[in-house]
Amino acid sequence: MVGFPLQDSSNREEIVQALESATLKLTTAIPWLGGKVVNVGSGPDSSGIFQSVPCEEFSPPNSILRVKDCTDLLSPYAEIVAAKGPASMLDGAVIGPKNAFPLSYEDSETDPAPALLIQASFLKGGLILDMAAQHNMSDGGGILAMLNVIATALRGKEIPASTIEAANLDRRTVIPLLGPEEPLLDHSHLIRPPPPAVRPPPPSPLTWCFFRFSAEKLNAIKAEASDPAHLTVPFISRDDALCAFLWKRITAVRLRRRQTPDDTSKFTRAVDIRKIMGIPFDYMGVSVSNASTWLSFQQVTSLPLAAVASELRKTLNEIDAKFVQSFTTFVSRQKDKRNIAYAGKFNSDTDMGTSSMASVPLYKANFGLLGQPTLARRPTFAPIPSTIYVMPQTLQGDVDALVCLGEADIAALRDDTEWASYVEYIG
Repeated sequence: MVGFPLQDSSNREEIVQALESATLKLTTAIPWLGGKVVNVGSGPDSSGIFQSVPCEEFSPPNSILRVKDCTDLLSPYAEIVAAKGPASMLDGAVIGPKNAFPLSYEDSETDPAPALLIQASFLKGGLILDMAAQHNMSDGGGILAMLNVIATALRGKEIPASTIEAANLDRRTVIPLLGPEEPLLDHSHLIRPPPPAVRPPPPSPLTWCFFRFSAEKLNAIKAEASDPAHLTVPFISRDDALCAFLWKRITAVRLRRRQTPDDTSKFTRAVDIRKIMGIPFDYMGVSVSNASTWLSFQQVTSLPLAAVASELRKTLNEIDAKFVQSFTTFVSRQKDKRNIAYAGKFNSDTDMGTSSMASVPLYKANFGLLGQPTLARRPTFAPIPSTIYVMPQTLQGDVDALVCLGEADIAALRDDTEWASYVEYIG
């Protein structure tokens, strides 16, 4: 979601008309975004295929925009921004037009599952625009591309032909598959393990909260992670450094609680493969893979930050065109894709998964009469244990991270001296 301040004199009707026009341009140019998502061919031994099919409810001249007056449901926008956008003030059940992962919504005749819905929520002094896209059809990069089209239309400009062409590419041929004689890499760790006989409860109730890394603190973390005495790769990014810091401090908190230094921890990062595969950035289909790094608790906590960042970078460097083709071919050959676990086996008390949009210049985007957003967030939905979403960098160079952990681990993090010296709690 992106948030915009509005003057009391702002004309809501004019804003709604502009948004209606922009969303109609989007679904006219990219028809599958105005469809409903259905599953075709599923059965006992097949997961079938998800595809977008025409749906009168969402297709032009009808709209995918939903407008909601949240004046009495949300705090004034200025108060939300002054509090730095805490999770507690951004209820997804209010802001979002649909549930979000890990919850799902199934297609039915009376309640079709849209490929995309957009909700404009008016609150005192502001507007929140939330995009709900089916993860079967799109990913975070795709949603950002959709937002870019909305911003373009709100500025009164036509959608570029290159954007329309990229958004309508046939997803079946975007990534060339390997031939039957070409060997695959080993992706066996992605096969879903049988469910445990008894699923242990989380150590404490799960909660979402935001933490802020100021530009100054990020630079300090990057400098420490670039220490040549412990660096084993030619280059690490700021994202490598931030992920290494998150992994080290959260694992340190868990190690104090668990007392299991020899247990293995996995850190998984979502990887946008558009650049790797030469796919246009305006392509809105799913274009993501994962890079997973395994270290023991003892290694994560005792190794220098630069050494941990180096391990994360080495894993990321392995995600090349050969890997992506092998991974895509592996998935395509699984008749029942329900047997594949996203990023593989995951223990929410030892592992972590992260998705970063820190490099996306969303705060610089121009949305016409709405101006530039002053808040970019993922609204608060159901918990996804041990998940971290890194938000786009602000104009001041700060980066906020949305973290889902047990309440006890959140409290322990806030009491952790090293964590507290670098990180501001938002909530």
